[in-house]
Amino acid sequence: RVSYQNAFGSTVKYVTGEVSRIHLDNAFGTMEVYFSDAVLKDHMANVKVDSAFGRVVLYVPESWQVISEHMETAFGNGMVMEHKNNPGAEDTLYVSGDISFGALLITTM
Repeated sequence: RVSYQNAFGSTVKYVTGEVSRIHLDNAFGTMEVYFSDAVLKDHMANVKVDSAFGRVVLYVPESWQVISEHMETAFGNGMVMEHKNNPGAEDTLYVSGDISFGALLITTM
């Protein structure tokens, strides 16, 4: 399991190696997370994003499919998906979590 935290600042994280579960916790800041060197265990992984009063940006490979499940948003921009899903993708990233007074942006690298 991979876990990253950020509070009252700005951070850039790189997910590397084989992963199946990722937890991102952001408060009053900006967190950018790159999945360029990540290998999804059994071709799938779960990302839980908890962010309050901040912004989280996920940069995912173009070849992946991203599915939002159980995403709670309150105020702010909520979740914005700029990534165009590849329906025949071998790898799938499931995104869930809670965004309050902020935004989650999912985009392609």
